[in-house]
Amino acid sequence: MFAVRPGEFQCATGPDRLLEERFRHRQNQLRRAEALTAETPRAPLPDAGNIAIVDDSEGAVIRPNPFDLRQRTLRFTAVGATAAQYTAASDALGFDTASAERGSPLTGLQDDDSRLVRLPFNFPFYGSRYDAVHVNSDGNLTFTAPDTAISTRNLTRAVSGPPRIFPFFEDLDPGQPEAAVRFFAAPDRAVFTWDRVPQYASRGTGPRQTLQVALYPDGRIEFHY
Repeated sequence: MFAVRPGEFQCATGPDRLLEERFRHRQNQLRRAEALTAETPRAPLPDAGNIAIVDDSEGAVIRPNPFDLRQRTLRFTAVGATAAQYTAASDALGFDTASAERGSPLTGLQDDDSRLVRLPFNFPFYGSRYDAVHVNSDGNLTFTAPDTAISTRNLTRAVSGPPRIFPFFEDLDPGQPEAAVRFFAAPDRAVFTWDRVPQYASRGTGPRQTLQVALYPDGRIEFHY
């Protein structure tokens, strides 16, 4: 979950490059630490039949780093009048229930769909200002162009397309019953709510997701989960 424009994220070449760099850095750290403490080199582990045993003590496998955003708010605060940079912080949930209930439904929004809405103020975002935004069904906002592609929702696609704010960016289907995407506009904020929108499923109904994006005139961005 990031707020980015193309070229601003350091992993613009794709997530594989970032993983490779993290792996190399970790390997170097572990080797330096071992060189200071080890008296003899570690002998390789014997194979077990046709199974090769790999010693993971040096970080041959990078373990996942799970995190849970349920009942949390992520806040991106713009630095400077043009919002050329941001600072980020996590906080207790600040879900804007009033905006969710008073927001206008984007009627007819379907799977892989988008709607253009006018913002109640000129929103600064990475050195530019925008008076309109495309609300895409897949849990993200884009400026200057919609995104209705059906290709994989991944980091490479996110940072190589139009300027984008993406709190979720998954294949969501707001055309399902009991799902809604709403837009609330006021002079002090613009709030977008994906309310019980399920992830796409070829059969039945996928897991439902509820989240918000709030934009403020000073460039601040909040994600509510």
